[in-house]
Amino acid sequence: MADRSVQACWRENRLGDGYTTSSGSFRSYCFNIEYRFETNKAGEIDAFVATGQPVIYGECRVRNYLIEGHGYSLKMYATAENRHATTSDPPARMCELEDLGDCRIPAEID
Repeated sequence: MADRSVQACWRENRLGDGYTTSSGSFRSYCFNIEYRFETNKAGEIDAFVATGQPVIYGECRVRNYLIEGHGYSLKMYATAENRHATTSDPPARMCELEDLGDCRIPAEID
């Protein structure tokens, strides 16, 4: 099974010509975050892909995340395995996206 990291997801979901991209990474308290945005000619963000992996797996967190957004839709995937999350993984739960979210609902916004 192919690893659908930020770069792989981005190649598959490009919006086309006339868009520019920006990307980066940073470390939060418990996660290494990588992200990539695609903006249109007006400078508005039309799509993004982000991953989050624990800085030290098992010490602070044990879930890895992949988040994809296009327009107003968002999908978030998660795995407890020590690897990048992929779109083949189950959806994360809404309570992982929002502090008071319902853990019975997948983390998807359409």
